Amino acid sequence: WGNNIYREKLKSDDLAPISFSIKMENEYNDNVFSTEDDMSSGLINYIVPRFIVNSIGTRHTILFDYGLKVIRYNNIDTYSDIDLKDLNYIGHRLGLQAKRKVTDQLRLGIDERFLVSRRPTDMYIGTNRISASKYLRNWSSPYMEYQINERVGFTLQYTFDNLQYREFSSIYDEDTEAHTFNASFVYEKNFKTRFLLNYQSSIRDYDGSSGYNKNQFIFGIKRKFNPEIKGEIFTGYETRKFDREIKGVVEDIKDFPGGLKLSRETKKNKVELSYNHHPVEIGEGDNYYTVNRLSLNVLFLNFQKIKFSNYFFYEWVYYDKLKGLSHGGSLKKRDDKLFGFDLYVDYLVKPWLTISLGYTRIERDSNVIKGDYKENRLFLTFEGFYELWRG
Repeated sequence: WGNNIYREKLKSDDLAPISFSIKMENEYNDNVFSTEDDMSSGLINYIVPRFIVNSIGTRHTILFDYGLKVIRYNNIDTYSDIDLKDLNYIGHRLGLQAKRKVTDQLRLGIDERFLVSRRPTDMYIGTNRISASKYLRNWSSPYMEYQINERVGFTLQYTFDNLQYREFSSIYDEDTEAHTFNASFVYEKNFKTRFLLNYQSSIRDYDGSSGYNKNQFIFGIKRKFNPEIKGEIFTGYETRKFDREIKGVVEDIKDFPGGLKLSRETKKNKVELSYNHHPVEIGEGDNYYTVNRLSLNVLFLNFQKIKFSNYFFYEWVYYDKLKGLSHGGSLKKRDDKLFGFDLYVDYLVKPWLTISLGYTRIERDSNVIKGDYKENRLFLTFEGFYELWRG
């Protein structure tokens, strides 16, 4: 229920116009509920049919991606009174990207994402939350792009973010919604260098906890050093003003989000090193924290039918006000450290069939009691792919 690594990225130019896939995955997890003591291990089975429609024309781009996830828990040696039938569920993941070229300078589009899951990290990989509660989350983002000239353009975007829990197993499971306005300006100095300036204004409300108004400015630079090596760096300033300040619990936030990325990509290999610093959008009730995440993503395609993908991360989590009882018995402000890696081998048996072996390790070290956990996950996956129409 804690941190999970989502390794799949979709590129519209790699897809057939209409395709279908079905994935059958078996997982062994030695700490299903991500607990420090009384760990529960067991088997989890997934069946994931997925349908993709991809259309690219001279004046439009449409990508529709829907996956249904049937999840069943088996032989869980649970220490609690949880009924396994209550854990079984059907998840959903829907994505829609549509863009229309109105004139040579103006483009209108919408990004839509919908998710039903139990894993907090399915909606946000940097979260420190641990919960087994089923939720749905929806992001709707209409936007406008306008190209002023060959080098300068801007984007205006509005996003409605809605999170609703269908179950409540934690005191921090709370419905929330946000309205966000983004304005971005891009200056392309040449084909190697691009500058970005972004302003974001957001209003977030909760059912019970204090909501906030956020204002953020970001300045970034993207640089293409050569055909294989790219880099980017960004930094900015963010303020959050809460509706109800509670001294020692929730107070206004001022921070300097930022990050950098360096990547090298060839036809057969890709290596990407990145670092990000940011305060989380959704806290644990009135408790907020800042995430510092260092990650390394490595992809090897040296063999015709075998793909190796590896992902490593180290994360520092600093809570703003939340305190807990330390292992030494004193009251301390909570700080966590997380380390994890994801190792996968994919073997292309047939053009329409892939077999994958995977291993994920997550470890959290906290300075407060009951904050530590270790989790090991083994995966065996069979995935069939069929192009319904190539065009």
